[in-house]
Amino acid sequence: MKISLYTFALLLIMQNLSLGQNNFYVSPAPLGNDANAGTSNAPFASIQKAIDAVKNVNKTIAGSTTVTINTGTYKLTNPLVIDEAVGGNANHPITFNAATDASVLISGGISITEWKQTSGKSSYQKTLSQTEVRDLYV
Repeated sequence: MKISLYTFALLLIMQNLSLGQNNFYVSPAPLGNDANAGTSNAPFASIQKAIDAVKNVNKTIAGSTTVTINTGTYKLTNPLVIDEAVGGNANHPITFNAATDASVLISGGISITEWKQTSGKSSYQKTLSQTEVRDLYV
């Protein structure tokens, strides 16, 4: 029986889908975009979008789901919540990891700008409201 390359590729894709293999990728902009499919060529921009995608995975099918986070700084405006809706099971583990040799920084910090030089001194100051900062790192 002769099988075309197209048919063979389609069979491989169907086999991976039936085994419940899911791979999502995250990369900061400009490559990453939360409107993307989360593939290696069209990654999500935020870790939150990957978490949302994992929630929709059918974890009753044997297999695994992996989220690969590429090099970059991921700024958060809200906490990342990984709960039972995101979690896997013995038949379908969920893994979040950094890409090989990636340098990943997940930060909820904000940059403090517009410092003013103290009159006649070599120091700078900035007035902050209590809601802007809890800890200050220099």
